[in-house]
Amino acid sequence: LVADMIEELDRIETHTDEQQTILRSALFEIEKTMDPIDAMFLYEVIVIPGEFADMAARLGRRLDLLRS
Repeated sequence: LVADMIEELDRIETHTDEQQTILRSALFEIEKTMDPIDAMFLYEVIVIPGEFADMAARLGRRLDLLRS
């Protein structure tokens, strides 16, 4: 059960990274038409979920180490 949850965390983290890349590319295409502060804010908004996913994946790996 725990191993399955850790694998799911890894899948979610990978998916989040892929979505982050897609969103950054889309934002890059339109940022020239935006106020620079708004563009910077949106880049940060895109980064935050990725950071949460990275932290969750790290926590899962640590939990796996404790479990073994």
